[in-house]
Amino acid sequence: MTIDANSMLQKGALLHNNTYRIDNYLSNGGFGNTYRATNIEFNEVVAIKELFLKGICQRNTDSTVSVSNSTNSQLFDQQLVIFKREAKRLRELNKSSNRHIIKVHDLFEENGTAYYVMDYIDGKSLESLLEDNGKPFNTEWLKKNILPQILDALDVLHHYNLWHLDIKPSNIMLDNNDNVTLIDFGTSKQIEPYSTYGLTSVTALTPGYAAIELQENNKKKIGPWTDLYSLGATLYNLATGKNPPKISDINDNGINAFLLLPDDDSNFKKLVAWMMQIHVDKRPQSVTEIRQTITNNYSIQTVSLSKNSDNNRDNLGIDNQTIISKKKKKEKQHLPLFLLLLALLGIIGFALYNSSSRQTSTISTAHPATTQTTSTTKVQKPKPKPKPKQPLPTGIYAFIGRCNVRSGPSTTYSVVYEANNGEPCFYDGVHQGDWYYIEIAFGGVTPSGWTHRDNLKQLDHLPDP
Repeated sequence: MTIDANSMLQKGALLHNNTYRIDNYLSNGGFGNTYRATNIEFNEVVAIKELFLKGICQRNTDSTVSVSNSTNSQLFDQQLVIFKREAKRLRELNKSSNRHIIKVHDLFEENGTAYYVMDYIDGKSLESLLEDNGKPFNTEWLKKNILPQILDALDVLHHYNLWHLDIKPSNIMLDNNDNVTLIDFGTSKQIEPYSTYGLTSVTALTPGYAAIELQENNKKKIGPWTDLYSLGATLYNLATGKNPPKISDINDNGINAFLLLPDDDSNFKKLVAWMMQIHVDKRPQSVTEIRQTITNNYSIQTVSLSKNSDNNRDNLGIDNQTIISKKKKKEKQHLPLFLLLLALLGIIGFALYNSSSRQTSTISTAHPATTQTTSTTKVQKPKPKPKPKQPLPTGIYAFIGRCNVRSGPSTTYSVVYEANNGEPCFYDGVHQGDWYYIEIAFGGVTPSGWTHRDNLKQLDHLPDP
């Protein structure tokens, strides 16, 4: 991963009244920087995450963080609330003592931004390990070592009615003792039981790993199964070294969308395909359901990956030979009835044909000058699905349309943080075009949601409001 040193604190910088010293850089992304640091008082190695929005924040020479104008300030203030909430939720999860969830120890504001301190994991993300390996991971190793630990973490998370919503290889750390830790809860959402869903709009999505209800920001359908979809996509990536299939591919190709998974482990393929069902009610509904299925030797029920279930029988726990034999048996049972019906239709058709011929003959005799025309019905070929356009580059855009959260004036400005968020959007199997997540700043509030790329106009710079 390339680190932009200009956006980072200098090595050796001191934070929180000289409590922490920055030692090295771990990562910097669209929403923040992560450092390896030392708690000087206790001589303990820790990791520190800093809120720093790429394209919005600037690093000054005195290490402070600044935002260029009031519009950007509103965006930053919104993310500051989300950042601090993430830290507090993780701190609350410390009570569970689950070793597979990153633990937070401190939260403070300094340099015009916010920081939280967490455990330092002496290891690498599964994404980095996959790149270092140069080849996919063995499915048996994934099932026995990686999957159970992630399920343990999700079980605790979901017990607190908290959904991670961004599970992917880069957010799963593996230390030198093969212990898994789930990190980066910036996208997580919490729902209180029996409450009216108090979710804020989703801040970021990872194409290929985000379930359809997450892409459509359908809050009422988001739940444990949303994380399990992402987990299935993660297992796919780790077992193939390839990006997970898009929802459109699954909808069109069914089980054939998973052909890259190893053929010698049908149980693994069935599990991944089950977890990556398009419709939420077809997926496993809880961690417990997955564990029970694994205990019962992967006895997964019939899986339908698209509206055309005929494409989805292979390797999904359905015995094709049984299906064929049942079809043949039914055909034999209905054969005499079918022949009788066919004969009856032939007699009726012949009678109608003779009647029609007599009427045509009478008309021709009475009106010899009349030209007989035959109307033909044109069969319309199905229109090909439009190909998605190239993703919009990361940058600053004027919002010139409407958003599904609320509408704003034409002078409203938005920032597209991630260029690859423009994954083709499908609703009920119909291509809806290329949609992008945006945040809108106007009237002192900052709602967010999805809009089509045609509603975004790129600007060279963000004008003063």
